[in-house]
Amino acid sequence: MAAPGSAKSTAPSIWQSGLRAISLNMAIPANDLRIVIMRDTIHGEDHAVAAARLDGHWLTLDNRRMAMIEDSYVRNYRPLFVIGESGILQYHVP
Repeated sequence: MAAPGSAKSTAPSIWQSGLRAISLNMAIPANDLRIVIMRDTIHGEDHAVAAARLDGHWLTLDNRRMAMIEDSYVRNYRPLFVIGESGILQYHVP
C-alpha cells in the first residue's frame, strides 16, 4: 500500500489491539497488517477491508469480493484512513 501523502496519527485504538492479536495468532508481523477504510466511489459508501503485506505486495481482503486482491488492482475505492500498529493515518485529498 502506498503511504498517505499527508497523514495524522492518533492514539492507539481497539483496532490496533485487534491487529496485534491477529498478528500473534497468524505469525504475521504486526507492521504487515492494516485495516483500510475506503470510499466506494461508485456507490458513495464507506467500506473497510483488511490488508496484509506478502512478499512485498499489499493484498486486500474484501468481503464484497470474497477474494484477496493486490492493492494496485483495486479500483473504484479511495482510501480515507489506514489503521496499523503505529496508529491511525488519514489520507488527505489534494
